[in-house]
Amino acid sequence: MGTPQDRCLSQSKLKKTLDTQVSAGRVVYAMSQCYSGGFHKMSIKEVGGYPTAETRVCGFTAITEDETASGCTADVDGPGYQGYERSFTEQLTGIDVVSGKKLREPRASILEAHQAATLEDQAKDIPLSTSDFFLWKWALAFENKNSSAASVVNAAMLGRDSLADKSYKAKEVFVYAMTEVFAKAYPADAAKLKGSIADLQELEATYASQLMLQQIELNRVGNALANAEVALLQRFNLHVQSGTSVLTPMESRLELNFFGALDQRFGYGAADQEALMQLSILSLTRPSDAAALADYKSKRAKYAQEWALGSGEPRLVSLANNILKMRPQVERGSEAYGDLQSAQGHARRLLIYRQALGAWQALAKTQNMKALAELAGLVTCESASLR
Repeated sequence: MGTPQDRCLSQSKLKKTLDTQVSAGRVVYAMSQCYSGGFHKMSIKEVGGYPTAETRVCGFTAITEDETASGCTADVDGPGYQGYERSFTEQLTGIDVVSGKKLREPRASILEAHQAATLEDQAKDIPLSTSDFFLWKWALAFENKNSSAASVVNAAMLGRDSLADKSYKAKEVFVYAMTEVFAKAYPADAAKLKGSIADLQELEATYASQLMLQQIELNRVGNALANAEVALLQRFNLHVQSGTSVLTPMESRLELNFFGALDQRFGYGAADQEALMQLSILSLTRPSDAAALADYKSKRAKYAQEWALGSGEPRLVSLANNILKMRPQVERGSEAYGDLQSAQGHARRLLIYRQALGAWQALAKTQNMKALAELAGLVTCESASLR
């Protein structure tokens, strides 16, 4: 099978493969993985501090090169989960990825699927095309170089100083639609979402600050809950060892010989990952044992809770009640954290698109014909039809 490095498809390895094995035509890709925005660098290089583009390879990604995508977070909830990877696949194919049922006619191009998914995606993703990435890097380069063009970027407003270019108009309409979606989702912040680039930067910074405070509080309550659950499981295991528990003989063996042994080896409460690994192995070799193990694992915390509450021992009862109190606090905190994470992602998404439009205006005003030609080539690549 080779080493993990052999199985890893890096940006540089994919670029080398395309250069050596695909000598003609265009290559259009779509990626929804964490940090997938880095693959735009197959086409975008930096020369003298400014981006330059090769227009034969282009694509669409769920996120920037320095961020995790929504699928890497705890907000995934089966059929109820919405994110770029699901939205894009369903827009491209017209098929519900969970039920397999037809939702709509497939989109005519990957670009159409990407833009529809971007408008639909309410997760923390920042979907980008290679041309978006190219323009964004131009905006950052203008800022880093302290160029006079940076003032053009920062002054850019939707619908103002618009370019006659047809592709620019289409992108502006798309960004306007995205702005309206987020303004409706966050009515209290609508003015800043529709405002200047400085407004969006301030809003993103505000969300980031709130997110940090929420993370601190979530860690505090989460650690307290974890410690309490560990203490309860430890006492419960000792109770089962005494032989007076109401567990069945099979459940007692699983508690003492499997979960208790893992807790002793890896630390109380820290053996879940090992248990899941062994469960996956057992499911292939001894499926009936795996089923019994999974069933007890799902009930273990409940058994310990019920035993503690019925023990009549004040400290145990208090411990169990504290756990019952903290669990909903952690759930609410996790939900609030996820909401803030999405809000920050949405503000940053709009900021990047607005900076991209501003960079487009700056390139036109400075008559950078080379960059505009490269941009046009990327837009043509991205617009390739599937039919």
